[in-house]
Amino acid sequence: MKKRLNKFLAERGIASRRKCDEMIQAGKVTVNNKIVVPGIVIDDEKDEVRIDGKLIASPQRKKYILLHKPRGVVSTASDERGRKTVLDLVPGEGRLFPVGRLDRDSSGALLLTNDGDLAYGLTHPKFGIEKIYHVSLMKPIPARDVKRVAAGIKLEDGIATPLAIRVLNQERTKVELILGEGRNREVRRIFEAVGNRVRRLKRVQFASLKVNKLRPGEYRFLTKNEIAELKKLINEQKQQ
Repeated sequence: MKKRLNKFLAERGIASRRKCDEMIQAGKVTVNNKIVVPGIVIDDEKDEVRIDGKLIASPQRKKYILLHKPRGVVSTASDERGRKTVLDLVPGEGRLFPVGRLDRDSSGALLLTNDGDLAYGLTHPKFGIEKIYHVSLMKPIPARDVKRVAAGIKLEDGIATPLAIRVLNQERTKVELILGEGRNREVRRIFEAVGNRVRRLKRVQFASLKVNKLRPGEYRFLTKNEIAELKKLINEQKQQ
């Protein structure tokens, strides 16, 4: 069957389609022993696809794992500096990759999967999948700064406009922030822009997945209903 190379790789659990395109662009992928460019269409029944010389085998069984990422663990499949990664917390589960990111000092809900198409839908900015964060701040946040954050904060990579923000305690040091995108260290940069700093950051919900019943470092497999709900959510966002 003919299909785009990035889709072929994503179906085999290599990475999201966007990441697969980056690997193709970097010259890591060959088709029939020839380096190719993003956008190429292949025949998955005839063409031989390799990454860094390694033959890509038949599709893996799809896996979907919700991990409560603890602080001090990096959200990558491997780490050049030898630091502990999220995949070290799910030994024996085969080739998986994290959907989106949580920085090393943050904790909370992180989806691990080998379903590249689902990962693409959950992370692409145009789909605006909601992520809910509970943020502990170094000092109280005044009402004027809450309004500034709600209106949109100018960052070096563009305007960051949360879907919602609300204060969670009387001391005004804890807030809930809902984002529809996932830029690098976005939550921390938002509060730094209004003269505050994040003490602790926890993502309590990713799309429809809540982490409240998992302790840091624990994980569980998604139910069939949860998987169906994620796919339905992506389809609904595509139609908007």
